[in-house]
Amino acid sequence: MGEVWTVRTLLIASVAVTAIAMIDATISSSWDLVAVTGIALGLQIAALGGVTRRRHHVHLRADLAVWVNDRAAVSGETVDALVDRALSDFASRVAIAPSLEGEPRKE
Repeated sequence: MGEVWTVRTLLIASVAVTAIAMIDATISSSWDLVAVTGIALGLQIAALGGVTRRRHHVHLRADLAVWVNDRAAVSGETVDALVDRALSDFASRVAIAPSLEGEPRKE
C-alpha cells in the first residue's frame, strides 16, 4: 500500500476515536469537550477528503495490473511511483510537439 493509503488509514482511525470521544462527552454532558472534539472531528474529516482527492485513479487491464504489482515487488518501488514513471515515459514517446500558430505541424 502506498503513502496515501497509510495516511487515509490513520485518519480513519483518528476519526473513529474522536467520534467515540465526542459521543462519550455528549453522554457525560461535558459541552466544552463536545465542542473541542467536534472541531477536531471536522478538521479530520476535511483532511481525509483532501487525502482522498489527491490522486486520480488509473484503471489497468488485469495483465498490466499483475505486471505492475510484480514489478513493484521486485524493484521495491511503490505501485504509484511505478505507474507514474511508466505513464510519463509513454507520454514522452507519443507526444507530438504542438505547432506554433501559422507553422506546419512537425511530426
